[in-house]
Amino acid sequence: MKTNTSTYKLKVVNFCKDHGWRLTKEAFNVPRSTIFEWKRIYDKNNGCIEALNNHTTKPKAFRQSNVDERIIEFIKQQRYLHKRLGKDKLKPLVDEYCNSISIELISISTIGRVIKDLKDKHLLLGERNVKVSLMGKTGKLIIREPKRGKTKLRINDFKPTFAGDQVQVDSIVRYIHGIKRYIITAVDVKTRLSFAYAYTSLSSACATDFLDKLIAAFPFDIKGIQTDNGHEFLKYFEQALI
Repeated sequence: MKTNTSTYKLKVVNFCKDHGWRLTKEAFNVPRSTIFEWKRIYDKNNGCIEALNNHTTKPKAFRQSNVDERIIEFIKQQRYLHKRLGKDKLKPLVDEYCNSISIELISISTIGRVIKDLKDKHLLLGERNVKVSLMGKTGKLIIREPKRGKTKLRINDFKPTFAGDQVQVDSIVRYIHGIKRYIITAVDVKTRLSFAYAYTSLSSACATDFLDKLIAAFPFDIKGIQTDNGHEFLKYFEQALI
């Protein structure tokens, strides 16, 4: 199936054929070895674009824990009795327990992994965060479990895959020899390619002019822009983005 990934890789391969790998590396920020690997795969599969799709790197086999179940139960009991007992303080207790039943000792890092696995599986008893309040009139103790709110979707969680997927645009003020200047900057998150231009004033018209210059300066298409919603990025700037 043809995807954005395979289309992008083919674009890089074709650009390399026309302009050479040096210009391709500079334009797309892709290592030479990667460019030639994509070209090799494309040629090997007789120009089949589907061959350029990403393949899963998820391992077929996962490492299984070989920690004795008795040790895991002992750690669960100790954490129930002492909620904040960390791996360093658990180590001598676990060693003493292992020696008492003649089983192999485990390292501090292994104890830490056991605690993490138990937390991930919600198997540590008595470690739920609760809110405790006391009713002044009745003297009744009320225990409430905190409500779990929905995780908000934020643009900061977006991870760009290709050059131009997310370009961060911002403005700063600088005084140079007593003269005030407004500098609008842009940084591509994926390639870190940057561009800046100075203005005598800061308005949405200036930001729109900056956008035109930015599009002309960057060697790739800009698919997404992120701003701090300042006044200069409203009105004409928003209209230019549509």
